[in-house]
Amino acid sequence: MPVQSGSNHQLSVRSVLLKIVVSTSNILENLVN
Repeated sequence: MPVQSGSNHQLSVRSVLLKIVVSTSNILENLVN
């Protein structure tokens, strides 16, 4: 059970990081354009 919750936590962290990267890239594109 702890292993599953840990992997789920890792996936959620990855998704949050992906969202941050996408939002920051969008902001940079808006600044350039």
